Amino acid sequence: MSIVTDIISDALEITGMKSPNEDLQTAWENVGLRRINSIIDGWNVDKIKGYGVQELEYSLTPSQSVYTIGPSGDFYAEQRPVKIEYAYTLDSSDVKHRIEIVDYQTFHQQDYQKVDASYPYYMWYNPLYSDGEINLYPTPTSGYTIHLDVYFGFLLYAGGTDNINLPQGYEKLLTYQLAVDLCSHRGKEVPRQVYRTLKDIEQNIDAVNFSLWMPETKILAPSTNTVNESNFIWMNRGI
Repeated sequence: MSIVTDIISDALEITGMKSPNEDLQTAWENVGLRRINSIIDGWNVDKIKGYGVQELEYSLTPSQSVYTIGPSGDFYAEQRPVKIEYAYTLDSSDVKHRIEIVDYQTFHQQDYQKVDASYPYYMWYNPLYSDGEINLYPTPTSGYTIHLDVYFGFLLYAGGTDNINLPQGYEKLLTYQLAVDLCSHRGKEVPRQVYRTLKDIEQNIDAVNFSLWMPETKILAPSTNTVNESNFIWMNRGI
């Protein structure tokens, strides 16, 4: 398994800024660590770089409508979610009640004050840092189980000896993206092969992730009979 300094050394070597026999200087280690965390921070707001949704379950507290989620939240998670994709509550009879995830403005519309239900079915997620904030309406009256499908970002690294723990393909992506970043940092032209390799890796990862995140394209095709809306059929095109 690689560590952070391995990635930094490899990035410098493929750009010609360091020889394989040369020790990694502390200054480069510090710069490389900062640039790596900057790259990962960028991945965390790029949905196509995400690699999966994690399913979580927690217990709601009667009469409580606001919960924090994260390392020190009401709902514990190693990090606060970047986004909540899907949610529902599960009652004592194992009946699912879907929660619609809405934006800030929609959640705070006055019409919601007229809702009369014992379980929540509207949610606004406020991705505060370091704990996100889950807002539910109506306020649950019982200790239902809430199910969340959440998208977490990548964790940042604290030091050069930290292990690199990334999905398949991402370690190489990080190495080549760091190489490009370090060239920019030094005002050095990026070697053509380095840039070409980075684009190839990005294309391969994005192609896989795009099929996971994006819905199938719907194609509206007319029938051979009368052309009207009722005679149109939906055809799916796989990505």
